[in-house]
Amino acid sequence: MDDNLSAKTQAYKSIMNIISIIGEPMLVELWQALEITLTQFRCLRILHVRPMQAGDLAKKLSLSPTSLTRVLERLENRQLIERNIDREDRRRIWVSLTPQGKNMLDTLKPWQDSALAQALDTLPDESLNKFVEISTQIVEAVKALSEGHTAS
Repeated sequence: MDDNLSAKTQAYKSIMNIISIIGEPMLVELWQALEITLTQFRCLRILHVRPMQAGDLAKKLSLSPTSLTRVLERLENRQLIERNIDREDRRRIWVSLTPQGKNMLDTLKPWQDSALAQALDTLPDESLNKFVEISTQIVEAVKALSEGHTAS
């Protein structure tokens, strides 16, 4: 650890390294394998848990309604999702995965042979557990701040 840099600065640099060295190549692999963007992939993963109203999905993805509409149109054109008008309130649109969308996610084993997966295999469980714990704390803090809450 460089004593001249604060722990916060070193953590920030470490996260930026993860993004540039690991994240960017993974995005390229995702596009090459499925011709799908990260936002589209995130949308499918959220819908894999349960169908969701379009407005709630937009919030979860931090997208404007217009941007969400474009994402959903692309996924619908590929028959990965379907949109249905709520029978009780026609202003609401429900979004769900199609069987093709479920199949894509169920059969997808992203990055299992990647350099990242191979690197993780070299680390002891103790290190992996620490990484999961700390990265989860960071993600939760960022989520809380982006939702207008203070991190605990």
